[in-house]
Amino acid sequence: MGDISGKPYDFVFIDPSLLREGPSLRGVAGHHLFSADRLSGEIRFKLKALTPLHIGGGMIEVREVGGRERAISTHASFKSIPVIPGSSIKGAVRVIVEAVSPSCMRALGSKSRRHLPKAIKGGCSMDKGRLCPACRLFGAPGWLGAAWFEDIPFPRESLTTVKTPPLWTPGRGGGKQLPAVYLSEDDRCAKGWKMYFHMRPAEGEELRAAIKAGAEAAGRVAFENLSEGELGLLIMGMGYRRERSFPIKIGGAKPAGLGSVRISIERIRLLDPEGLRKTGRAGWRELSGEELAGRIAGWIDAAFKEGLILEEQLKDLDWMLDDRGFQLQAPSGTY
Repeated sequence: MGDISGKPYDFVFIDPSLLREGPSLRGVAGHHLFSADRLSGEIRFKLKALTPLHIGGGMIEVREVGGRERAISTHASFKSIPVIPGSSIKGAVRVIVEAVSPSCMRALGSKSRRHLPKAIKGGCSMDKGRLCPACRLFGAPGWLGAAWFEDIPFPRESLTTVKTPPLWTPGRGGGKQLPAVYLSEDDRCAKGWKMYFHMRPAEGEELRAAIKAGAEAAGRVAFENLSEGELGLLIMGMGYRRERSFPIKIGGAKPAGLGSVRISIERIRLLDPEGLRKTGRAGWRELSGEELAGRIAGWIDAAFKEGLILEEQLKDLDWMLDDRGFQLQAPSGTY
């Protein structure tokens, strides 16, 4: 962890072993059959917005607010229901998975990847026999991935407007150069994955459409042919540890405190591949309650045993996404 100097974020630093040796590469089981020694099924969960949640859709809508017309940055039309795209949830979970596992650094962005060693700056290739943990789960060129998040619709009454401070792109005006704050002390390598703290939202004059704090909706992620450790890594990316859960961040305006959500897994259904082959009908085993909690802890333990989680990077992440951050106020000015 670095010196945050009043900033609402810090970095999960890249593990030195990744810079020396590159990511851990293995093959995938493929989509052509359900493997009897791997796990396929679905996770059903609830997603709760702990602070207002804004998913930018690139649209501006003019509405009357406080007796005058104002331009509002929207994530869905006010005439429709608010939806969190599955791609937004997948992206947020992937960032966490990349940050704590021996994975390539696709989520860092092109500017940061320019400041990585040549062997790892391009991410995984199209060789499905040599993919990192994050790419095996979520996809890479030539590979669909093994986990798919569905869109999450919220009730129409969940949609509101919030006022945030103006937010600018980091390093605005810097062209293709990466700002110094993103670089290691010798200015030669990107620090790692930027994570915003959970904080109380700041207020400003910029209007945004958002899902209200406290709103809840049901979600689903399907998975196919995962090892026990890969399923544990996926669940950890959704905000789970052995002993407790933690909130994650989704969407826009994170520096102003928006986008904190908690995912609560309610049940997991596992497919029985042998029964499917013998009878031609899918057989399922549903896990919930204490049995589910025990299996989740076991799968996360398996992720450690399979070498899919890096301890030091996980410590950094734990500190940054701790929900005690809600005791702090997000900055309302420049930082």
